[in-house]
Amino acid sequence: MFDILPTELVEEILLYSSVKDIHSVFSAFNKKYSSLSDYFWKQVCLKEDFTQAYITQEWSECFQSGMNKKLGYYVHLQDVPAGILEHVYLRTLIIRDIIEWKNKYIIYYVTDDNKFITIKEITSNNGILFKDEFIIVQNDDNVSIYKYNCSSEVNNYEHYKTLPEKINDIFGICTQYCAAYNHNKKVFSLYKFCDGTTQTVPLPSDVKFLINKFFNPGKFAISFVSFNEGYRVRVFDISTCSWTLDLVCFSSTGITNDPNIWFGTNFIGCCDVSYRLRGIYFGPFKVWNNTGKLLLQIDIEPSQKNYLRCFFTEDNILLTTSDGVITIFDSDGNWTLQFYLGVTFSDIQLTSGHLFLVLTEGKETADIYDWSMCHNLYTIKLAKQRNKALCGDFLYCPINSENKTYEVIKFC
Repeated sequence: MFDILPTELVEEILLYSSVKDIHSVFSAFNKKYSSLSDYFWKQVCLKEDFTQAYITQEWSECFQSGMNKKLGYYVHLQDVPAGILEHVYLRTLIIRDIIEWKNKYIIYYVTDDNKFITIKEITSNNGILFKDEFIIVQNDDNVSIYKYNCSSEVNNYEHYKTLPEKINDIFGICTQYCAAYNHNKKVFSLYKFCDGTTQTVPLPSDVKFLINKFFNPGKFAISFVSFNEGYRVRVFDISTCSWTLDLVCFSSTGITNDPNIWFGTNFIGCCDVSYRLRGIYFGPFKVWNNTGKLLLQIDIEPSQKNYLRCFFTEDNILLTTSDGVITIFDSDGNWTLQFYLGVTFSDIQLTSGHLFLVLTEGKETADIYDWSMCHNLYTIKLAKQRNKALCGDFLYCPINSENKTYEVIKFC
């Protein structure tokens, strides 16, 4: 095949093949992934949601690491650093030191030979916040922001910006700006990194009680109890400097808890969860698209545990409709797939490559599912039962939330 057909034609044929078929073809012909163009591998990786470990990583290497997760090539890392695991991003772990100094955070990088190396230590007495690739450190008189630098093979967190004043409630950040809320003045502040200016946005006048704040690059949202009509979600578009969406979650405020809100790039979801003597009751689950169109409204059965999990991808809505069933809807809110886990889960984490990590309740295992195919790929045996997980794109970390111990699983 490779010796007979032109490379361009081979790439065109393989683009319409599954990743497992592509992997099988290269194995059968004993070819290296580098025999095809980096542009081809980039198209495959983007389609399969495979993530680069660093910016300069070849896309063929990215494909290989993505396939390692799908095929179950992983190792349990030994000599895990002591402390409380706070954050996982790509190949770094952030551990809060509980032995020497409770306010010290140590950042470890996992090398190719599966060693933990210390790349930075940060100390803060005023609070620290982790948001994806950013670390936000509250100092006495300002805010220091660190950003993950993945331009080399040994990644690090480097100083990115310093805000010239103390800000107490930063709730969102991206490479262009960060968003904060001032409770006393009742205004939102957008701090622009490019020119150091600040844009203020007043809290809407019909907000009786501000409940929560959400952020995505290009927009932020608030959930609140309104003076006029029930529990609402409102979205602010940063590019147009205007409130664009006003969604009524519940027309009555007679709910027993603050509803769960999910704020994605293309979808917004909400559902009330009420804890009562006879069990846990769920209000109607609703999803809107980013133009405010109601796509989905379904009722969810009561239960004895809060099994409700919701995940948004670019084109899909994934919802746990019981403690062992995941239902998938398309971007129009239409039912497309449903698959049964066959177990009761204690935690579910969505990761890159169309994969779920599922921790099984009462068992020392973690199951890896490909949700796009409704298929259980393999099971990872854990050292102990875990009830929570933090997941990067290359490191999965099951945790026991009671005694704070954790394991590290690296895909290689």
